[in-house]
Amino acid sequence: MKAPATREECELVIETLKHVVEGLEKALGNNIEVVLHDLSKPGRSVVAIANGEITGRTLEVKGGKVVPR
Repeated sequence: MKAPATREECELVIETLKHVVEGLEKALGNNIEVVLHDLSKPGRSVVAIANGEITGRTLEVKGGKVVPR
């Protein structure tokens, strides 16, 4: 598969994959944590979490941006 060519394409892929995280949560149940990382953002790469209570990871909004907590 070819990598996204622009930042806008990358953001579209990430937004689409967030829905996949939600679907995996429903399909796999409550005993598996699913985490989506955007590796173009080192240090704050987590962009979606399903069942984060398993490890205590959450996302919170700070200044309009979602950040891992």
